[in-house]
Amino acid sequence: MTETNPLIALVAYLLAIATSALLLRAVPKIARHLQHSGESRYASIDGLRGYLAFGVFIHHSIITWIFCAPV
Repeated sequence: MTETNPLIALVAYLLAIATSALLLRAVPKIARHLQHSGESRYASIDGLRGYLAFGVFIHHSIITWIFCAPV
């Protein structure tokens, strides 16, 4: 059985978080766009949903990789 390394998923997740943090610092227009505009929806929570969706995608990719790996 082929060994899979879940650290690849962790590295991809941390890379996405680091990239978004750098973009928020480098491009102030993005940070201003994410500020709360008084509506009932918060952009920061939408960003968190994006991270969580990416995490689910990575999780499902790993599960599929393990399931479809040749024996």
